[in-house]
Amino acid sequence: IAIRMNDTDKPSIVLGNPVNGTFTNSANVTFFFTPDDVSSGIANCSLVVNSTINQTSTAIALSQENNITTTLSDRLYAWTVNCTDDSPDHNIGTNTTEKIVIVDTTNPAITVKTPVNNSYIYGSALQLFSINVSESNSIKNATLYYKRNVVTDFSSSNLSCLQKVCNTTVNLLTT
Repeated sequence: IAIRMNDTDKPSIVLGNPVNGTFTNSANVTFFFTPDDVSSGIANCSLVVNSTINQTSTAIALSQENNITTTLSDRLYAWTVNCTDDSPDHNIGTNTTEKIVIVDTTNPAITVKTPVNNSYIYGSALQLFSINVSESNSIKNATLYYKRNVVTDFSSSNLSCLQKVCNTTVNLLTT
């Protein structure tokens, strides 16, 4: 007589890096996770990107941090991991909390609207700098670097951006 105990315990998975909301300028992204199972080992784990299995690994260490690296194009991704245990029941566990990673490998295209490049500005202390930014993702921050004259060091000013147009006003007479 053979007695077989059913394994109904699903693997649990803790997601590691990249943390939720990560921006990366690299197309190669490494996803970290730690699987565990109270009754069995782990047969395999799959990286799930935007609700689709991206890659599966069978070289998984139980209760230790593992990783899967994949190449992604520029866009926003929701990711999680599911793992299957090595019991005869092949229980599948999924971390139901997806994390977001944004891949952006393309630099923004910047066009200065005002003032015209290499302009000399006379008679006014305040100068509006207006810049168009072409970017597939949202603009996180922008900084203008400028010189008041040929002998001073560069100065900087943070720009406020709205709908891909960034503006700042600089007092060119102060030192």
